[in-house]
Amino acid sequence: MKTKLIFIGLLATNLLPAQNLRSSAEKMNTIKTNVMAYAFRNINVSYERSFSKTIALNIGFATMPTGGVPFMDTFIKGDDRKEIGDVKLGTTAITIEPRFYFGEKYNSGFYLAPYYRYTNVKVDQLRYNYVMHNDITNIDVDNPIDLNGKFSANSFGLMLGVQWLL
Repeated sequence: MKTKLIFIGLLATNLLPAQNLRSSAEKMNTIKTNVMAYAFRNINVSYERSFSKTIALNIGFATMPTGGVPFMDTFIKGDDRKEIGDVKLGTTAITIEPRFYFGEKYNSGFYLAPYYRYTNVKVDQLRYNYVMHNDITNIDVDNPIDLNGKFSANSFGLMLGVQWLL
């Protein structure tokens, strides 16, 4: 009888999961980036921390260093392209979003996320050539207008998404 109890006790301890702090911490923290965005000079990283299997907080940072507008020649061609000139664009954004997961694992499955985003955009060397017609002399006069500036925006929204960890 005593040996049966010892055998059952050993079997039960082998079947019960032990606490492993390393794997638990790995499940609760996720660092990620969008690799496809690098094609557009968008450098981004986000950190997600789970508080439970259904609630997490994601904080993201993205920046696009000041430079030419990616793929602008694909969308604006001919005379329109000459009118705009060599515009330079740079952006920075910070996003904070609590996520509510509907899956059974940490940081995985379908989620609903209200978010707040702060965005800062800088535009340089935007040149618009305004052509003014003088009716008296019947001559067209080119008036280039250089536009530079910064603007920022605060936005709120609601995301619906899905995330699977590899």
